[in-house]
Formats: sequence, structure tokens, C-alpha cells
Amino acid sequence: MIGLLMTASFFYAQKLPVSITESKVYRMTTPRVQNDYIIPDAKGGFVSISTKRSGFLANPLVLESYIAYYNNDLEQIKTKTIKLNKGSLKGSIKGAFIADEKLNMINLETNYRQKFISFSRLTADLKADEVKEKEFFRIKGIYPKNEVNLYVNLNSLYYEKLKYYSDVNFFNPKIFIKFSDDHKYFAIIYRDFDKTKTRYLVNVFNQDFQQVNSQIIQNNTPAKMFYINDIVVDNEKGNVFVVAKIYKTDPFLKNKLVNKDNIRNFILYKLSQSGVQSFEIHPEKVMEELHLIYNKELVVYGFYRKHFLDLNDIDGVFRMNIHPGNFHKTSQMYEAFTDKLLSTSYKKSFKKTKNHKMIVRKSYLLEDGSLLINSEDFYIPMMKKRKDREALVREIVGDLFSIKINNQGHVLWAKRVYKVQVVKPRLALHSYFSALHNGNNYILYTDTRQKKPEKNASFYMKDKDLQNLYGIKINTAGAIQQAVVKENTKSKFRFMPIEGTMISKDEAIIPAKNHLMIKFYKIKFEK
Repeated sequence: MIGLLMTASFFYAQKLPVSITESKVYRMTTPRVQNDYIIPDAKGGFVSISTKRSGFLANPLVLESYIAYYNNDLEQIKTKTIKLNKGSLKGSIKGAFIADEKLNMINLETNYRQKFISFSRLTADLKADEVKEKEFFRIKGIYPKNEVNLYVNLNSLYYEKLKYYSDVNFFNPKIFIKFSDDHKYFAIIYRDFDKTKTRYLVNVFNQDFQQVNSQIIQNNTPAKMFYINDIVVDNEKGNVFVVAKIYKTDPFLKNKLVNKDNIRNFILYKLSQSGVQSFEIHPEKVMEELHLIYNKELVVYGFYRKHFLDLNDIDGVFRMNIHPGNFHKTSQMYEAFTDKLLSTSYKKSFKKTKNHKMIVRKSYLLEDGSLLINSEDFYIPMMKKRKDREALVREIVGDLFSIKINNQGHVLWAKRVYKVQVVKPRLALHSYFSALHNGNNYILYTDTRQKKPEKNASFYMKDKDLQNLYGIKINTAGAIQQAVVKENTKSKFRFMPIEGTMISKDEAIIPAKNHLMIKFYKIKFEK
């Protein structure tokens, strides 16, 4: 074990090496609009895709999508509206990218009358108003309406939020859509309709929407005991890597989630044009989930705890290195956190409230092989039971926890930032935005702290500070700076850092909303 000390005191007199540019205020068509994607173009501008939704949070009905084009000066130059709810066809945009000055979108439609799920390519020329649509893939059959049909982007906090709910309700997505980092490839992974065993069909497409690979994941485990944790699609050949968790018994039987006999093993898959390879991972420690990241090598990682019954404990970090070519394990490491680190960083406040979940939000695999993990505390402190289901009363997006480990899995440093963001159900989560720039870890977030912090907390937020945007910079050695990036106490606009996107290697876009109004902030990282 390595002795580490979390730094928890910051000075707002420090100024972060960032500059910020504010756009005009633009009007949205309806208050029930959610900004889904910010897509960078090749000229410093971007496209914003928003949707009008109605219905249940887990499977909302998407009525329309709104496309807005912005130039490098944050000026809105064109808007379009796309109707997605067309009679028996229930559509929604599930991914987008720009290539050759054309916006390409994946529209997923479920036809309940004819019983099929269709994937269409929507192409919008950035210089014209026409939007073309062409189906490129179809699934014969639909999933029962009494099941939650989730079409999931694994990078979203929405997905992590629903994984949390699986402990109190149920959650096992039927369809995953995952892009490679450069959007040259994307995979559509969907579960077969046979519930007695696990069978996922994996279909890979290039950016021209041509299918380049098709494979099958098969396992004799019943579908309700097989959970996909993470998916990676590589940039070079479109190979797909999948890590899944397998329960020994049905996880939704009473008390089985904390029963020591309900062992969680994992299985790792590689799906290429040569076929399917896999091997099982039998952890020496208790781990709820594993994650994947790929950059020249494949890394499997996650947090672990000592005991099955310690649901509110995290005691260390796990890393396994995989050679992506021959798919062989090259090394693995369990690194326990020291008592000194835990007492000053994480464990002390984490034990106060039950039903916590540490969410891995964004990770970076650096050139030297070290791994930077940004995670976040999420929990539901209060539940209200109804006859038909359990209704969520409020949700807490809590403290940030950033940790760096070297290529062998040893902890180099860990940092904690105290925050509390109280979120009502069905509202967009605030959370935070992170970026890696010149090896430095930048984090942008808002804070809605409503109680006094612990003695070693960094600051205490008052109601008048709720609109401020805060920034953190952690350099390669772990030295930390924190400052107010944008004071906004007199404005009714709320920053939405979770919807932030890097539009170049030096710039990010963060939206801010107020009912029917939206504006954008361009954040430029100077160093």
C-alpha cells in the first residue's frame, strides 16, 4: 500500500488558466426540451441536437428533435426540426457525428404494429435544409411493453443512474449503441428474445453506415443474471470489447444482492472479423462492476471492497492490462487504499448514508500507460413507497473523487472535491464536465450544497452561489487548483456541465438554461 494524503483545501484567489466566451441568449421552442448532443464541426463551430420528450423517465416518448448550427463565434446560423413520432413509429436520435460537412444521425424507431425495430440514417447537409432518411438495419421483433426498452449510451450519467435503480427496481438494457472515439465505427448490440439464456447479437458499421462485422455473444447464463458493464469500440478496425457481470443466482430475489453466495464473476469478450474470443475474470475482491478503456492497450479497471455486506465501502482499485492483439492478460494489480487516504478523502462521509454508489464518470488512459479515473458519489437518501412501485423522492449527486494509477496499478495520487447537488426526479442531472488537456485534469461543475460541510471540506455554498460555475485543475503530479470560472449569481440561467463537450483539443462548450432560453459558454484551456 502507498501512503497518500488527499488535499481538501483550496483558495479561490487562484485563477485557472482558462478563458470563457458567452453566447447570446437563444429561445427554445418548448420548456420540455433536453439537449442531447453537441457535435463539433471542422471549423470551430458545433451542432446542438435537442429533443422534446414526454412520458416515463426510463423510456420517454420522443416527439421531435431540434437541430441548431452555431459558428466559431457562438452565433446561431440555422435551425431545423425533425418529426420523430409518426403514428405507429416511435423514433429517437441515438447518436450523431459530422463527416464531409454533413450531420449524420442514428434514428431508432420501434414499430409496435408491424413488430420490428428499425435503425435509420438521417443525413442533414449543413448548407441546405433537406434531411434525408434511409434505413440501414432492422431487428425483427419487439420487446414486451411491460419491460423497460432501454437504448443506451454507456457514457451517460443517465445510464449510470438507471444502473443504480436496478438495486431497488430492475434494469437490464436490451439494446446498446456504442461509437469508437473518432466515430469511424459504431456497434449496435442487442439481446435476443430468448430469456432462458444469454445471446447478444453484435453488428458493427463504419461511418458510411456499411456493416463491416457481425458476431454473437453467447452464454448459458439466463438473461436476467447477465449484465453488460461496459463496451469499447476501437478506432483501427472496429473491434468490439465487452465486459459483463454474471451473477450466480437471480440478483432480484430478496436479499440476494448482499448475499455472500451470490458471487459476481466477470467475462471479457473481443469481437473481431476473425471471430469471438473470451476469458473469465474471477476477482479476488468484491467488485460491483468493471470498466474498459482503450488506447493502444486495453485496460479493465474498477473499485473494490472487502466484504459483500459492506455496500457503502470502497477499499481499493483494480487494474488489469490486456494486449488487444492476442487478447492475453499481461498484468493485474489490486491496490488497497491506506487508512490515511480514506480518513481524509472518501470513506468517512461515505458511510453516513446508505444506498451510495460511486459512479465512474470519465477516465483517461495516458501515453505513459497511467490511468486517470474521475468518479462521483450518487445516492438516494429518501424513498416513498407506492402500491404499484417505489417512487424516487430526490437524488443526490455528491463528491468528486479523482485518482491516478500507474501502468502497473499503483496509486500515484487521489483527490476529493466536496460538493452536493440535489436533484428532483425526472430533471436533468447537473453532475460535472471533465477534460484532459496537456496531461492536466480539468473539472467544471456547479454546487447546490444545502448543509454544513465537514471540517475538512473546501468551502460552504450558499443559495446565492447556486449559479456559479467552478473549475478545478489537477496537474500530472497531483497538485490542485480551484477557482470560480464564471460568477453568475444574478442570472437565472443554470449551467449544465454534464452536457458539455470538447469541440477541439483546446476548447469545450458548456450550455446554460433557463426555462425556454439557452446560451452557450466556450471554455478555452490555455495550459
